[in-house]
Amino acid sequence: MRIMPARERKKVVEALIAINDHAVAEARADWSLPHQFQRMLALHASKPWVPGFLSVVIAPMGPGLEEYLGPEVLNVQDISFYYPSAAWWIAHARRSHPPFGGGCDLRAHQEFLSAEQRNPEFAYAHVTWSGEIYLLGDAEFEEECAFWYAQLRVA
Repeated sequence: MRIMPARERKKVVEALIAINDHAVAEARADWSLPHQFQRMLALHASKPWVPGFLSVVIAPMGPGLEEYLGPEVLNVQDISFYYPSAAWWIAHARRSHPPFGGGCDLRAHQEFLSAEQRNPEFAYAHVTWSGEIYLLGDAEFEEECAFWYAQLRVA
């Protein structure tokens, strides 16, 4: 999508590192959350299948989604992107990684998050260490689910 200027990139990178670390630590400390949810969140915080990955950010595509938004992280072409809230991660685990973080539902990912779909709930993007921002489409979610099922076979 675009590359952030160096000054902005440093600020965004530092914020996303802190937010990712906090979200994963908070989930690990919550004994009520199943291990598969904690694993799902940790994998989304690192996305080892995505070269140069730093973090996920989301932008609501309609009103009434405020509870799913964590801190605002950056603005691109007048679109505010946020780190997903705890409520978003729980909803994502239930809807896109049933049961509660253990699987990967390709269609749910595409329907609710893909830039190629007609009415996604959120724009879902990757931010890289180099400051690039990529909106995800159907093919990226195919990659995610392929990685997910490969990990389940070796876990």
